[in-house]
Amino acid sequence: MNNLYSKQKSYLFKKPALIIVFFYAILFSGVSEAFAASGKASIIKDNFLTRLWNYGSSGAEKESAKKTVSGPVALNPRYKTYKIVIDPGHGGKSEKASLTEGDHWDIKARKFLTRYNYGAYHEQESEEKIVLEICKKTFEILRNANTDKGWREFSKLLASYGVKKPEEYRRVNFDAGLTRDKSFDSPEYKDQANVNRHFRLFDSPESFDDKKKPSEVLFPGRMSKINMMTPELVLCVHINSSNNPDMRGQASVIIPDYHVFDFVKTVKTRLGVKSALTYFWIISWFYPQNSVLSNLSRLINDCETYFTGKRSDNKSQIGKRWQMVKWRYSKDDEYDNLLNYKDPDSYWKRERSNPESMRRDGGIIGAGGDNFYASEEIIKFIRLGLWQDYINGVSAEIKEINDVKSPVEYLGVHGAPFISDWALPQLVNAVTAYVELGYIENEHDRRLLVTKKDVIAKSMAVAVYSLIEGLEPKKVPLTRDELIGRTPALKTLASAAGAGAPAEKESAKEQQKRLIKLVDNLKKELKGGDTLKTKQTSKNGAEEKERYSKTPLVLPFSQRIDFEKYGDYFKSVLK
Repeated sequence: MNNLYSKQKSYLFKKPALIIVFFYAILFSGVSEAFAASGKASIIKDNFLTRLWNYGSSGAEKESAKKTVSGPVALNPRYKTYKIVIDPGHGGKSEKASLTEGDHWDIKARKFLTRYNYGAYHEQESEEKIVLEICKKTFEILRNANTDKGWREFSKLLASYGVKKPEEYRRVNFDAGLTRDKSFDSPEYKDQANVNRHFRLFDSPESFDDKKKPSEVLFPGRMSKINMMTPELVLCVHINSSNNPDMRGQASVIIPDYHVFDFVKTVKTRLGVKSALTYFWIISWFYPQNSVLSNLSRLINDCETYFTGKRSDNKSQIGKRWQMVKWRYSKDDEYDNLLNYKDPDSYWKRERSNPESMRRDGGIIGAGGDNFYASEEIIKFIRLGLWQDYINGVSAEIKEINDVKSPVEYLGVHGAPFISDWALPQLVNAVTAYVELGYIENEHDRRLLVTKKDVIAKSMAVAVYSLIEGLEPKKVPLTRDELIGRTPALKTLASAAGAGAPAEKESAKEQQKRLIKLVDNLKKELKGGDTLKTKQTSKNGAEEKERYSKTPLVLPFSQRIDFEKYGDYFKSVLK
């Protein structure tokens, strides 16, 4: 298919009508079977069986990573075991790029190429502290579920979210681990030199001598530690930031697969940047609901970083990231070396593989693969848990009917995904759910993040179970009026106030005006060709709200991920 695509490029660029149809076929060519008759997950029979890692680290490095990532668990051989790694974002101290500090260690230049990102913060609250607390709670819930008593408690938790009774949920083992359980300022690390080696995404020198010379031994970074565990599922948990304090809500972070970046680079090279932006705008009209196809213009600069490690917009270097982790793909592969993908030790062989397409392309919801689906399910269960918590307490707390909130008022919007060449969901060998829990500058999001850690942690644990076994969620009120109508105390309060009547349906004319406005906003956004360089970019408030606004509360699909279709892909990365 790829050879045919290459031969037809010059012809397709002359036929705009055919380009979109043909590109659609190419984009989703990584999935070899269509959806089953039930309309659920597709299954690929040809598993990618080659070993992905050539790990040559010392025993001390492996032991260090093992202690960080895994904890004591009691696994019952009667039940199926799933390996889950929970990754609380950040954790290190802020550092500028230099010979001895930062992130993205370049093994050839022997220096750090980027600063270490401390993460989002507002006054006394910080992302790295909040997500650590939440993730440790989730870890404890999953670990305790491996005991008989713990499973009884966990099955009750599942029943509080789902439609089944506690005893009806099939028991499993959670071989769970954390990538970190501390931060740089904890007593254990407080006086350590090069403390950020424990928290960097990429491998970095174990130490530096007095002359700033790095040690030959590399300490495994966050992604190497995760890959050493060969998990089925990874949860990367972060909090967002914006200069606009009105921005709020949750969103996924995803990376497309090889074919998307290759297509964007080809279009950009053939047509030039301006014509390419117009072309991508046309494609977005055909696929407005596809999160990837409707946002190809955002990948104009990212495709250069993906293939070469250099940014085309500002000429900065972030390095060839596949060379910065401990695995077999350490060759100096360039995009133009087209034969390298046939070499089993070439990184591009991995990128073109069926498992990577399943992880990052197409999938259950049509875009983003299993990574996107897993991320969305984590978010949906968090929103469901927080909304149920609000419903359970609203009767006692509300004194005035006008104070009753809708899901979007209480939770913020369920945002569209952030799409870029993110390293972690790209270089981790597992289905990777990468989520932003809210905006730390927004007082409503921050209140939920600080005061509802237990609810968020429980919801994440339930979401993990749903992703591996499936869980049909119970029905809950989806609007303010439904909540009032189904809550006796609120219904009485509404009647006394003469409020709470169902809102009139939007007229056809009003609906048409609203849709036209949305389309106009989409045109303006895509025509500008803005690229999303970071999840913490300042934006215009009104446009940002419009773009990320979705259904106030979207409930889960009740569809497990078929981890078996990956075969030995996740288990064969070590030597």
